[in-house]
Parts: sequence; C-alpha cells; structure tokens
Amino acid sequence: MNDYRIADKPKLKEAMESMAPTVLFSGPWGSGKTRLIAEKAYFLCGRWPGYRAGLIRKELVHVRRTTWKFLIDYVIPPWILQRSHYNKSELEIKLPNGSEIWGCGIDQPTKLASTEFGFMGIEEATEITKEETFSWIEGRARQPEAPFHQVMYACNAGPPSHHLYKKFFIEKPRDEKGNSLTQLVEGEVLWDILPPSYRARLSMLKGKYRDRFLLNKWTGYEGLIYDCFNPATHSIPRFRIPESWRYVMDIDFGYNAPLVCQYWAISPDEKWYLEREIYYSHRTVNQHAPLIKKMMEERNLIPGVLNRKDNAGKVILRECEIYSDHDSEDQATLEEYGISSQNADKNVSAGIQKVWEMINGNQVFFFEDALIEKDPMLEAKDFPTRTSEELGGYIWMNDQKEQPKKENDHGMDGMRYGIYSHYNEAQPGFFFAGGEKRIAA
Repeated sequence: MNDYRIADKPKLKEAMESMAPTVLFSGPWGSGKTRLIAEKAYFLCGRWPGYRAGLIRKELVHVRRTTWKFLIDYVIPPWILQRSHYNKSELEIKLPNGSEIWGCGIDQPTKLASTEFGFMGIEEATEITKEETFSWIEGRARQPEAPFHQVMYACNAGPPSHHLYKKFFIEKPRDEKGNSLTQLVEGEVLWDILPPSYRARLSMLKGKYRDRFLLNKWTGYEGLIYDCFNPATHSIPRFRIPESWRYVMDIDFGYNAPLVCQYWAISPDEKWYLEREIYYSHRTVNQHAPLIKKMMEERNLIPGVLNRKDNAGKVILRECEIYSDHDSEDQATLEEYGISSQNADKNVSAGIQKVWEMINGNQVFFFEDALIEKDPMLEAKDFPTRTSEELGGYIWMNDQKEQPKKENDHGMDGMRYGIYSHYNEAQPGFFFAGGEKRIAA
C-alpha cells in the first residue's frame, strides 16, 4: 500500500481539523474516506483519555472488512495495539489511556443504543436511506465527559433526494446564534498514490457512475433538466437586500399539491435571489393570503402597516411584478387582499431554456433560509419541501427533451413563471402591486 500523510492532502486535512458538530466528507473513489474516519477516531482517542469513538456502517460485516481492518492494519501503531485490550469478536479496542474505539453496524442497533460516543464516523453513509436513522445516530454522540462531539459522514456522491444532500447542500442548518451546525468537505481523487490499474478503471467510468464516483456529483436521474445547478454555488447564506433592488413574485396555486409563492430580489446586474418562499399544501388561498401580504408589506412591495420608512418617515415602495398561474378564482381571492397578479407566460420550452441559461450563467441563487415554514405533510411523504429540493429530480419526460415530467415541479413552475414572464413581458415598464397599475421609475 502506498502511504501518505493526511496533513499533505488539503481536503483530508480540512475534514480532519473540522470542529463542526456534523461533517460530510463527500468524495470520489480513491479520495481517502476510509482512512480519514479511522485516523480521526484514533487521533481523538489519543488526545483525550477516556474518549469513546464509533466506526459505523449500515451492516456490521462491512465494518469488519473495511474501516475496522484499516484501523488495525494501518492506523494504530503495532506497539500501541499490543498494549491495548482488543476484543476481535466484538470489534472493541480499549487503548492504554482508557479511550475506546468500537465497530458498530446499524443492522445490530442494540450495541449503538446502549452506548454514548464522542465521535461517530459513518462510512458509505448513503447506504442509509431513512432520515430517522440519521437522527437516531446523531442522538448517540453525547458522551457526557467527552470535551468534543462530532458525527462525520463519509460517502460517494449519491442522489439529490438523499437526506445528506438536503441537509448539507440545501438546508445547511444553523443554531440560534447563526452559527453553522454542519460542514461540507468535497474530497478529490488522490491520483499521486493510486496504482495505474486503478486510475485506468476510474477513467473508464461513464454516465452517472462517472458523475458520482469520479466527478463527485450528486446525480440521481438521467435527463436532468437543470444539470447546470450546483448547490455549492447556487445555494447561499442570506445577506441584506438593498432598498433599491426590485422584486418579482410568482405564484403557483395548489391545495393537495403545495401552493408556491416565491419572492425574488433582483440586483442591478440582473442576478436573481430567491429571498423568501411559501411552499405549503392543504391550505386555501384565503389562508395563504394574509402571509403573502405580510411578506409583501415587510419588503415595501405593497402599502400596509408593516412598511419600512426612510429617515423622513416616508414609505418608498419598491418596483414589483407579480405573475401567477391562470386561475381567475384564486387570483380574485388575492385581489380581495389588495394583491393583483398578471397571468404568467406559461411557455414551457422557452421558459425552461431561459431559466437554464440564467442558472448556467450564475444569475439565479437560492437563500439557504428562504423557506418560511416547512410543510410536515410533504416531509413525511419524502416529497420536496422547497424549490431548491426539486432541482435534482426535475427531469425530461422522454429522450425528445420537449416536455418535463409533471412530478414534484411546483417550485419549478413558479420559478419559470417569474423569470420568463419578466423577460418576455410586452410592457416591461409596468408592474402590478397593491391592486393598482403603476409605472416603474
């Protein structure tokens, strides 16, 4: 085996030094995932006497053959291993300083359920498909006397529908002080230590296997429409929207399917930021309308009691266009609340092309915290709960690439309504807000 030092590999070093509560090391084949987890477990156990680390996979038999074997054969020095208490059958090692490393499988939960860890390293984490299993795992990283707690997931890229993709690429949770609770580290192939035969096999990968296992792309479907979307680039932290920026709103009506209302802030150089969105099912337009109006007032898009004022106490309304699905009854309901919308231009082919061009040109971005309220019913059914979660599953209906598959596309329709209608508007100097037509400055 070719040896290497993690300190000499930037991505491995970044993950090794991470202090985040949860870490995802997503890397292609040959990026050092197995060694990373084994090395970090041993390092932390060596640093703090009495520390407990767990090396975990979906099935215990795979732990024994991969991560655990690496730990014994290459990580723990032989003279340390000789002085340790090593239970081979139970995959447990007690080091001379009293720290412990355990090998565990999700398929044998009793061992995990009765133990508390400081560090938990989960290899091939995409093998785990149930979201509740991840919550259960993270609930075990609570060793009372441990000075540091971390759960580290290591895996190849998987489908965008996977819980890890949603958590680390889309949701990016933060604590009450705004500090990030996660860290994403994207690994790279360690070409300098791989044998020529292995490099040759990697170069022969094709299709989604090449995307996942060589290029480290989270790809799940053939015929992906917005294949230019990269959550690492297009999903961003919130920043303050300048008062001079204008807005475009779009609404895709729904009841059994979610109603989607998107608030796009547009910069002077025509970059679109999904700043807020409503994405919620089983509520009528009458139930949605007060929140839609409240969000508009807070952004000075419509007159109301929540408007912000300048130093002289004057309310200056922003430019705003509102495009909606063609439903005259729902539009009339919004009108009763002072919210006037235009029929969106629903040209599917031209609209998709325009949106693709803008995403590809880095002109469309999604705030990580854009979602106002998560719909528990959608979450329970494992459906998308926000627009950015739809992008990884928005595919063409067939090889002709003329019509998209009509499934989990409510945010996609809304985004297309807003962007394409704005640029295809016959009278761009006019906009609607607050029940009246006004001329843009």
